[in-house]
Amino acid sequence: MILDIWEKMYNKAKVEYHREQVSPFIVAHHVVSAVESEDGKIFTGFCIESASGVMNLCAERVAALNMYMSTGKTRIRRLIACRENPPKNGGMPCGACREFLMQLDRANGEMEILTDFESRRTVKLKEVFPSWWGEKRYVEWVELLITLRWVWNDFALQFWFNRYSLSGCGDFLLPSNWLL
Repeated sequence: MILDIWEKMYNKAKVEYHREQVSPFIVAHHVVSAVESEDGKIFTGFCIESASGVMNLCAERVAALNMYMSTGKTRIRRLIACRENPPKNGGMPCGACREFLMQLDRANGEMEILTDFESRRTVKLKEVFPSWWGEKRYVEWVELLITLRWVWNDFALQFWFNRYSLSGCGDFLLPSNWLL
């Protein structure tokens, strides 16, 4: 029997499911998640909640952080979240997780989220987060990086020219990548 990717992800995530009372204030492993990175590797996470909501870590964020800590990758292709059974008409990340996943990588808007295991119904993150506030900032950040690259290349070109051409070391030749 060949398992599809959602079965593989569910099977890996459900290993993490074993509700555990860590202390009188903290419960863990009662929600689990798996993410598939862009290169097809699967990473898991589990929820850990405390009496103080601001210290909670959702399973989806923990799975994404496991992926990042293990590989340095930030792009997620697929996500599944559930309790003891596969998702049926649900399994959506909370608002904080949606925000984190979008901030982690702009391309995560294309991520498929499994909402129904039996029918394999999915939704893309950008469909449940349609007018994300951070889009403008991503565009500005990319433009800044491009500008900094041009400034750096101009500086490097001037340094190279001043050091080698004007010092009597021969003809001035532009490096082959000077327009990067």
